[in-house]
Order: sequence, then structure tokens, then C-alpha cells
Amino acid sequence: MSMLVYTSEEETPAIDFESVSPLVTFNNISYGDWKVHREAEVTVDLPESVQKNGSFYGHIYLIAEAFEDGRRLGDFVANNSQHVVHRAKPLSRFYQPAKVKKAKRLIGAKGAKPEVDDEEVDSTGPLPIVSHWATNLTLTIVSDIGPATNNPILEPHMVIEDNRYYPIIYPNDFWLLKDSQFPMNTTTPTVPLKVTYDPISFMKFNLYASMTDNWEKEQANPNPNPLSSQGIDPDEIKKLLLSANPYWAAATAILSVLHML
Repeated sequence: MSMLVYTSEEETPAIDFESVSPLVTFNNISYGDWKVHREAEVTVDLPESVQKNGSFYGHIYLIAEAFEDGRRLGDFVANNSQHVVHRAKPLSRFYQPAKVKKAKRLIGAKGAKPEVDDEEVDSTGPLPIVSHWATNLTLTIVSDIGPATNNPILEPHMVIEDNRYYPIIYPNDFWLLKDSQFPMNTTTPTVPLKVTYDPISFMKFNLYASMTDNWEKEQANPNPNPLSSQGIDPDEIKKLLLSANPYWAAATAILSVLHML
């Protein structure tokens, strides 16, 4: 199989495969091969609309064959949909600006560390929503699902036709932290991007997708359960998991999932 990544300002693109080259191409991917690992570092040109807070998408195509000729690739995608899996992934992520840290020197405490206060960028009105860029894009294929089940976490990621499901492309943002991203604007006409491909087990996929889904629902809920995880910053949990002993990290992840049920 081959994995090709294109970019577009549209969520549903009309890509001219003959004239547009893919941003990244990973050939010779075998479904179920746990040893395969691919990386590519590229520079992305941002359209003017994206520099002005517009949306930007990555379009990932998983194709049963490898193609070097753009015209043949376009014909294959158009006429052999049963051998093509497509997944759209937002590359522009919209957040409010981060807090600005200001330091205040302590009076009469020579050599002491200054106090640090968090201050909003603009406290006089509503904070704007700004598009941000992440320099890492991790693409995975879930490699050991087995028989498909009625899993509400799994269903949004699946494409099922004639009682058969296609390989699941899962762009894994679980370890992506907000403070590792930066705003996109007219000062960023080009941005760096590292694209990584790895297979992922169904157990890991289920854990990542379940925790992400619960965090998103909790943060979007205007009337949260007082016993829920509302108010917990997911990035703080991720940082704890990244810095902790692997056994403690696993225990924390399991408890986090149970707490959100």
C-alpha cells in the first residue's frame, strides 16, 4: 500500500492529482507490519486565507497500489474507490491565545526568584480564536481490530461497505501539546512539518481515542457533572504521563479513563 498526504483549504477537496504533487508519499506499507516506521520533514506553503485565520486540511489517502504517474493515480482514485481510503485531518487548530507570563521582583528579597503571574493577552474583552500550527503530524493505521463491533469510539473512524471495513487511518494527536504550537498569520507564509507513520494496536487506539473523546465532551459541556473531570487541563495530564515512570503512567491513564466514565 501507499500513503499520500495532500493539503487543501477545503474539507472535501477536488484534488487534481495530475498537476498537484503530494506533500508526502510513503510507499510499500504492509497492513499488519509492526516494524514499519516512516518519517518525512517538509516545508508547507500556507495559502493567504490560512494566514488570515482560515481553515487548512491534510488529506490522507491510503491506496492499494503505488503510483508514480499523477494521471494514473487520479484515474485509480476516481474509478477504484474500493481500493482507496481517504481521511481528512484539520491542520489548523483554533484556540484562544495563551496566557502571557509576567514576572514581578520581590521587594527586599535580593537574589530571590521573581513571582510569576499569568495575565491574559487582552482582559478588556472576549479573547479571539486564533489558528495554530503544530509541527508534528503522526499518522497511524489500526492494525489488529479483528471483527468490527458496535464501539461508539471506533465507529466515527470506520468506513464500512458490504459488511467489510477498510483499514482505519488514525491521525494521532494524543501527545500533541498546545504549548508546542504557534499562531499562523501573515508572518508565517511557510511552516515546517514532520510527518510520521507508525502502526498502532487497537488497545492503544481505543485508549487514546476514548480519553480524547471524553476530554472534548467534558470541555464542551456547559453543565458539567461536578464529579467529572471538568476543569482538568488535558495537557497537564499528558505532561504527567510523559514525565512519569511507565508503570505509574499506565495506572494514571487507566484511572483517568475510569474517572471519565
